[in-house]
Order: sequence, then structure tokens, then C-alpha cells
Amino acid sequence: MLRSQGIPARLVTGYLNTEYNPLEGYHIVRNSNAHAWVEAWDAEQERWQVFDPTPAGGRPLLEEVNVLGWARQGWEELVFYWDRYVLG
Repeated sequence: MLRSQGIPARLVTGYLNTEYNPLEGYHIVRNSNAHAWVEAWDAEQERWQVFDPTPAGGRPLLEEVNVLGWARQGWEELVFYWDRYVLG
């Protein structure tokens, strides 16, 4: 719609609300974090302006890390090291 009105626009894809792993200091990115949104060029401010038409209920959620989450992260870390250093 924006382009039909002569406004430069682009589709952007990326990830929202990744899970931070404090044990190793990195973000866990899952397929469920994938997201897409629109950006339009704002000539007055000379920058891309984000327009996300996705309703809040349709966006990837940020999960709170609780005891079960910590246990899952610890397990995933163990599996990662097993795969990389023992099996690899």
C-alpha cells in the first residue's frame, strides 16, 4: 500500500523476544521468535520508520525465565556441549 502511494517501503524479517541465557551470556533464538514487519522511509527525519501491523496477540512472546526455564537452559547447554565436544 505504501509503495502505491509513492512512499519507499520494505518488508523486514527478523526475530522478536529472544531468550537470554545468563549461564553463557548469549541469546537463544527459536523458530517461534521469527517475525516480519514493514518499514517506510521518513524523508523528513531521513530514517526508516517501523510499522508493525501485527496485533500484540500475534507477536512472539517474551517468556519469563523461572526455575523450569533455568533447568531447560542448563539441559540445552549440556546437550550443546555433548554434541560439539563429544560427538563432534
